[in-house]
Amino acid sequence: MLSTLGALLMLTMVTSPAQAIDTSTYTLAILDTGLDTSTPAFSGKIAQEACFSQYQSCPNNSNFMEGAGSAYVPKSWSDTNAVWKHGTEMVSAAIQTNPNMKILPVRVYSMVMLKDKVTYGTINPTQDRVALALNWVFENRVKYSIKAVSAPLGFYYARACTVNNNIRDAIIKLNSANIAVSFSSGNNWNYNFTSEPACIPEAISVAGLMPDGTVGTYSNLNESVDFAANGTMMLTIPGGGTQKEIGTSVAVVVFGAEWVKIAQAKPTLTYQQEYDLIKSTAQIAIQGKLSKSQVAGSVTKLPAINSMQAINQVAQD
Repeated sequence: MLSTLGALLMLTMVTSPAQAIDTSTYTLAILDTGLDTSTPAFSGKIAQEACFSQYQSCPNNSNFMEGAGSAYVPKSWSDTNAVWKHGTEMVSAAIQTNPNMKILPVRVYSMVMLKDKVTYGTINPTQDRVALALNWVFENRVKYSIKAVSAPLGFYYARACTVNNNIRDAIIKLNSANIAVSFSSGNNWNYNFTSEPACIPEAISVAGLMPDGTVGTYSNLNESVDFAANGTMMLTIPGGGTQKEIGTSVAVVVFGAEWVKIAQAKPTLTYQQEYDLIKSTAQIAIQGKLSKSQVAGSVTKLPAINSMQAINQVAQD
């Protein structure tokens, strides 16, 4: 992807010559399945909610909803279909990574009751739904102090990148407002192609790191991937239990939370400055060991985000 950014967050108040900036309101928007907002760990962390669905499956029986409850996913849904756990897990990953920020969950998945009349099925978001959600984030960026967007989703076709111009235009607008937009590269063990829209040049594509610091071999990996981030965590699931998750979904949310953390430490950074800072302070991670049946692609190393190093660099400047 294109280089374009730079820094992270540690402070809740940063003093400028003009006035104090309350960085505790800085927000990460997460485009996903929605979440169980009753989870105690999320109390006081949700800045706002929104829903962009198909088939009138938002809680207000329409294709759009904004406000409290918009992204709410009842536990009964995830009890019959594990996909609905995903958004709760991703918010858990974000808050564990950066507990000093707010979260704005945007549900872009749709629900349909299956023929068994028991299972709450999922309909994956269309790229148009993603574009609508990104444009909504742009329109509400100031109101909710949005500093980054993480989208732990993708469309995998094992082909050269097809750019959705509606998504690309939205990303360009957000970047111009100093907001990072990151997508997961995908978990298809493909070293030639990534998922879409992660392959869009203006998006930040994120692969996953294993606990040993290597790039997880599950990560789709090619020249379009910008960074790697932690892809293994114990996460909260609906109902309050925990579950270990591994993948680029975790990684892209961790990256977004780290991005906001750097922005909190240095609120004056532009998008490009923060991108460049992250890249210059990153640790180089090599791809994990492949099996005999796997063939490495042209990319076998990635810069792994190191927010502490980036923040230390900011403090020295």
